[in-house]
Amino acid sequence: MGSVLVTAGGSALRSLGNFTFIPALYLACESGEGVARQALITRSVEVLPFLLIAALPILLVASVEHFRSRETGQPTLAHFAKWTRLSPNSERNACIELVITVALAVACAAALVEWRHVDHGQWMIWSAASVVTGNAASARQKFRSRLTGAVVGVSFGVVVGLMIPHALFMRVLVVFAAMLTLICIRPYTLAFGVRCACAAIAFVLAGKPWIFGGERLLNVAVGSAIGLLCVLTASAIAADGQRARRP
Repeated sequence: MGSVLVTAGGSALRSLGNFTFIPALYLACESGEGVARQALITRSVEVLPFLLIAALPILLVASVEHFRSRETGQPTLAHFAKWTRLSPNSERNACIELVITVALAVACAAALVEWRHVDHGQWMIWSAASVVTGNAASARQKFRSRLTGAVVGVSFGVVVGLMIPHALFMRVLVVFAAMLTLICIRPYTLAFGVRCACAAIAFVLAGKPWIFGGERLLNVAVGSAIGLLCVLTASAIAADGQRARRP
C-alpha cells in the first residue's frame, strides 16, 4: 500500500515502487516460513525494521521528486502537505482508490495462501497486486499478458530444463537471467514469459518433478484473477458513486 501511495501520482516512479514491494513481500513470506501461527505476531515484529528499511529508497526518491515540483515561493511545509488535501475530482482520490484496491487484492490473495497452505504463495500475492494498474482496461491487458507469459513461459521452461545439464553453473545462470528480465526486456509479455521460463527451469534443475513448474502457472493465474476481480469491483463501485453524485 505504501509503495503504491507514494508512486501512483507518477508513472516514472512505479517501477521503483514495485522493487520496494517485491523484496518486502518475499522477505515477509520467507520469514514466516515454518513458523507456528501463534508465533507469527512475534516474528512480524522482528522483521518489521527490515521491511521499513526496504521502503526507505522509495520514500526518499518520492520526496525528492515531490520537492522538485514545488512552485517558486511556496513554503516547503505547505508544499509537502498538499497530498493531504482532497477535492471531489482530484487525482489523489484516484490514488486512494488504487491503494484500497491493492490492499484488498493482496489481502484476498494472502488469505487464500494461508487457508490453502499454498507453496510459493508470494507468486500469487504479487500477481494479485501487479494486475492492479489503475483502471479496468489496463488491468484486463495486464491479466492477459501475465496469463499468456505464464502459459508459454512455463511450458518452454520445463522443456528446456529437461534438456540442459543439471549443473550448479546452470542454476546460477538461470537466476541471473531471471534478474535481467526485470530491466533488459521491454515488452512486458515477453519479459514475464522469460521470467516464468526461468522459474520453471530452476524447478527442474533443483531436481523437482517437472510438474512443479505448473505451480508457478497456477499461482500466477489465480493471483492475477484475484487482482482483476478486485479492480473490476472497485471500478463498478466508483462508477456507481459518481452516478449517485450527479444532479
